[in-house]
Amino acid sequence: MSIYKGTTLLAGNPVIVPLFTTVWQDHILNDISWLRADTFSWQSGLVYTAAYQHLVSEISGLTAQTETIGYTTITYYQASDGHKIVLADQETNVLNVYISTGVAWYYVLDTANTQFKLPRRRPTSAEEVYLYMYIGQYSQTAIQQTAGLNSSLFSNKVDISSLSALCMPDYESCIAGGLIGAGIWIQAPKDSQVVVWGTDPYTEDFKALVSPDSGQTQYQVGYRYDDQNGYTEGTSFCFLVPKNWYFTSNVEQGFHYRIYPLRGAN
Repeated sequence: MSIYKGTTLLAGNPVIVPLFTTVWQDHILNDISWLRADTFSWQSGLVYTAAYQHLVSEISGLTAQTETIGYTTITYYQASDGHKIVLADQETNVLNVYISTGVAWYYVLDTANTQFKLPRRRPTSAEEVYLYMYIGQYSQTAIQQTAGLNSSLFSNKVDISSLSALCMPDYESCIAGGLIGAGIWIQAPKDSQVVVWGTDPYTEDFKALVSPDSGQTQYQVGYRYDDQNGYTEGTSFCFLVPKNWYFTSNVEQGFHYRIYPLRGAN
């Protein structure tokens, strides 16, 4: 097994750090070798050469395995160093696991486009903290040849605009909204935050569902249990819907909805 290490600075002193070392920080790191991992954005293998080459080499000759988390089954490769690496066709499954559990500790590898994504998890504390991984050597030439990437890397690590895409809906640019009947699947044209709420003045259970194929495969993302005292018209859910996925609710009298695109989303 090859162990990839590099040199970084700690308190101003050079130290040897293994590739993909993970740290939480309460501030933005000003070191290009440390990459934000909590944004789920694609990183260029032409820029982050050590990380990309390591992931490619680790899956060589391996047999794919599967595991099911909740309602999602993921196909992955267990690397010799313990990393779980998935190919690009598993990207949506990884997103689903993150939405449902708050943890998606998989490296997503796209060899066709020479890029990768890092694992991520939600912080366990109430503080505003950032998840970083050490990604080792990078190509300065590739950075300079990639339009707009150089300034992004040195100002806020490529990921900083994608952080908004995951955390900040664009409430001024509502894509669509209205009142629609229960069981009607609505497609989100972009990665979006969706808000739904019922119209029925009587009590009943309330579910919000998402699907990649307009209902054949479904994932529950919100639920209100009928306690005989509440009203569905006062119940709302807010959840993320990936680009081109669908959502619906089971409220018999129909439901209101609003689709807000995530800033910087596709």
